[in-house]
Amino acid sequence: MLSESSRCFSLDGLREPEAKPERDILTGIFFDLDDEDVTTPKSHRQATLGLVLHVLAAYEEVDSVPARKDIDQSCIFWPHYYGELYIEGGASRKYHSHPCFEDTQMYWRQFSLHQFYLYATEQFLQAMIDAMGNQPEGVTMARLVELMLESDFVEELERVMECKIDGPADLLDFFGAGDSPRQVQQHFSCDHPLSEAQVYYQHSKVESSKTPVTRLGRAFTIWAQLYAKWRDSDDPALLNVLVRANREWCIGTAFEWGDQWLDEKPNWSSALEGLVRDFQSRHNEIYLNKGKLDAAWFEVLGGCFIRVQDLKPNFRSTRHPQVATILQDLCLLEDGGPHEVLKLTAEGYRVLTEVITARS
Repeated sequence: MLSESSRCFSLDGLREPEAKPERDILTGIFFDLDDEDVTTPKSHRQATLGLVLHVLAAYEEVDSVPARKDIDQSCIFWPHYYGELYIEGGASRKYHSHPCFEDTQMYWRQFSLHQFYLYATEQFLQAMIDAMGNQPEGVTMARLVELMLESDFVEELERVMECKIDGPADLLDFFGAGDSPRQVQQHFSCDHPLSEAQVYYQHSKVESSKTPVTRLGRAFTIWAQLYAKWRDSDDPALLNVLVRANREWCIGTAFEWGDQWLDEKPNWSSALEGLVRDFQSRHNEIYLNKGKLDAAWFEVLGGCFIRVQDLKPNFRSTRHPQVATILQDLCLLEDGGPHEVLKLTAEGYRVLTEVITARS
């Protein structure tokens, strides 16, 4: 008898029919549905989990359910940043979340925005490190800027944008800086080959000729359109982040760079030198003032920049892949591996309805 029931005494047993009472308890805790005192519209965890189910239900309606391995792209960046559903091999579809999730979706939009900003910032930092090379004596500021310019990123920008780009101000003009932020966001949406997501997801595909492949090309393409999309935005979550960030680097730092570029119209050489000085100052603040010794990417000795270590620009974890696995364990999503689609079960639809009711 014990051997026959042993499958129920493990985590895998949670998916067995006999474990339904336990699943119900865990689902109530996980979704903040077990206590009226914590079931409030302020619960971002509840809304985040509800959004996962809501987005996947929307994908089922258009018959294009994403695989678990693609959950970040399909269930965060596309629906919450661009307001679209990702359709493999086809045009995206509009996504409209339920009003009860609006505040939390707004913060996931800011999460996505800052992921793009951080990715571009790390691309620039690694471009600096690449230019330093492995020379033990290092390189001067003038030589560093010269080497960065020799990476052909300007030629690449002019090729993919099919116009003359004499400096970053021209790049800002290309992306519509000064136009309505909403208009720019709609024009450079997820399907546009130069959108932030396309620049990120396509950079490893050598055959892609529509997006920049150099580090500086990717950095400036993303920075410029983030400025055009968000500089004059009144998005409440963005304003909240700016207040909380104080002088920490965030998208607001890109606003300062963009304002300067539009006012002074610098050429690429002076723009790069200004950015290198800003990065050097920020690097010293983190490395020395904050005591993060493992974050030393380069050092400056005798006026020369010396490479210390490389970094790998990438997005930070959203934890959504783990969330999808948990929802499968709770039988709210059909079971399957990373390459199999995430479809709601009948219980998943029931819980989604309960969450919406609790928040409405």
